[in-house]
Amino acid sequence: MSFSWFMADFVKVVEDNGLQQLIGKTDPSFPGYRDRMKARCKLLMKNLKPAVLREQIERLVDLERRDCHTDDVALCDLKQ
Repeated sequence: MSFSWFMADFVKVVEDNGLQQLIGKTDPSFPGYRDRMKARCKLLMKNLKPAVLREQIERLVDLERRDCHTDDVALCDLKQ
């Protein structure tokens, strides 16, 4: 499964379960936006498979691409 399909499935799960207020993408000017995006990116990274890929992405984000902690689009670009 490609990462773009993974993202699409993730968005569908968020919407289907009414989780937009917790981890949904909203207007960046809304209160709590950064915290929601951080939780969203953390969930995305935590659920990457295989584990080797997850570990590589986590290492890259921690050491070089800190912006990916709060930017799911940048995180998606890393994978491709």
